[in-house]
Amino acid sequence: MTEMKAEGWYEDPWKIHERRWFSDGKATDLVGDGGRDGKDDPPGTSWDGPLVEWSAIEQAGAGDLRRADEAEETPPAQDYLDREWEIPRPPIF
Repeated sequence: MTEMKAEGWYEDPWKIHERRWFSDGKATDLVGDGGRDGKDDPPGTSWDGPLVEWSAIEQAGAGDLRRADEAEETPPAQDYLDREWEIPRPPIF
């Protein structure tokens, strides 16, 4: 059986950043903090303990995000704008 190597965002095991990208089981210089991505070489020391996968959806509370392949819906405001409105005429005296 093949051992699975870490690939993707994980909590930074050195606790320097919120998350760090791992590729082929190795830490890279790609990091993230507070929704911003950056670069910072990993320290030369090893870490203790298991890697913890980073779940951006849970961390950021991104429940309102939509997938790019979801069907487009007409926004409620557009329905209001598309109505035909009758403009009242002013009274003639």
